[in-house]
Amino acid sequence: MHKALHPYSKEHITVDEYIREFGREGISEKTTRPRCFLCKSGLFIRALSTPNSSGHFSHFPTNAYCPSKATSGLPYLGLYPRKPNQENAIRLKSLFSKNWQKHFLKLKDLAPGLHINEFKEVIKAASRERIWEYAELQEFQLPYVFSTLIDFPSTNSIFFDKKYVRKCWFRFWFDSSVKQYEDLWIYRTEPLTLTRAWYKQPQRGKPTLDDFMDAYSVNITSDFLNNSNLPSPYVINTIQPWIEQIFSGSVENPRLN
Repeated sequence: MHKALHPYSKEHITVDEYIREFGREGISEKTTRPRCFLCKSGLFIRALSTPNSSGHFSHFPTNAYCPSKATSGLPYLGLYPRKPNQENAIRLKSLFSKNWQKHFLKLKDLAPGLHINEFKEVIKAASRERIWEYAELQEFQLPYVFSTLIDFPSTNSIFFDKKYVRKCWFRFWFDSSVKQYEDLWIYRTEPLTLTRAWYKQPQRGKPTLDDFMDAYSVNITSDFLNNSNLPSPYVINTIQPWIEQIFSGSVENPRLN
């Protein structure tokens, strides 16, 4: 990680900024260690002596669970609802089919330069992961959950004026209290937030924590459902027939071709 949380505040600091304030010895004291954005655990500085490098922050091997350490980067996949609820699935799919434009714009707000193909990909992923079947999942939570289903590389974003609109690789997680989607509904003393992180776009493959540049928290609200804005006519004319096709006949078994 190239940035972390300040030991005492919500400020984001670089390795150089940390060393200027606390010295290299600050890491040895738990109370002055930089902290992870997600799990809030203390970090250490890695590769500080590497030539042409100012080092980066990294988790201690014994740290507790943190979604950012998942090998795939997508820690919630393949877990599925323990008690699937088909009634809620039908309700959610019906609401989504009606309001997909609002969900598209919210996801675009989270992942700048959202491409139509990325939107289609998250809908397909939602059905593969049986997201609709979570009994307590509400419509307003859908775009936040969608954002955690796939990665958003720069090279998958809209290509405009000979360049990609999204400059970095984006990835989303809930805080470390959420190990699977059913944990979204557990009691918590602080409001649940979504972490939006971005990485340097790697030359090949997926980014690692060494490519982690920065992150910030996004509040989870239902405000977007009251938004009267619309996507562009091109987006509507392209996605609407696709939505009608995959949910045609029955929202119980969408045809995701």
